[in-house]
Amino acid sequence: MIGDILTRPGEVLRFAATGLTLNLALYLAYLLLTELGLTARAAATLCFLAGIPLSFALHRRLTFRAPAVRPGRKALFALAYLTAYGVNMLGLYLLVDIWGLPHQAVQLFLIFLIAAGLFLFQKTLVFRDAPRG
Repeated sequence: MIGDILTRPGEVLRFAATGLTLNLALYLAYLLLTELGLTARAAATLCFLAGIPLSFALHRRLTFRAPAVRPGRKALFALAYLTAYGVNMLGLYLLVDIWGLPHQAVQLFLIFLIAAGLFLFQKTLVFRDAPRG
């Protein structure tokens, strides 16, 4: 798996560019929603709901350049994002609600932590049949 990632650095760069752009937009939306009075977890939930279909479409087309994805793989993608959502909610609860850290910094940290796991999951399971390049 690691060898395949190293032989396809373009995917890593495309994932980073696509992910950074999408997550920046979603993080700014998160900040706006919390500024408007939503709790950190409610704002993160709305951003996840908006981000899942956007992420699938962008990563399928731009990152992995997969022409089509089997329905079972779409379910894996959804499962990965539901797991990521759970990690995000747990992180916000522990680090913000329990430890009192600023939600803005915690959410930013969680975005990067979760993105690394999602890349590996998508690369090895969801889009593993994508053409090389």
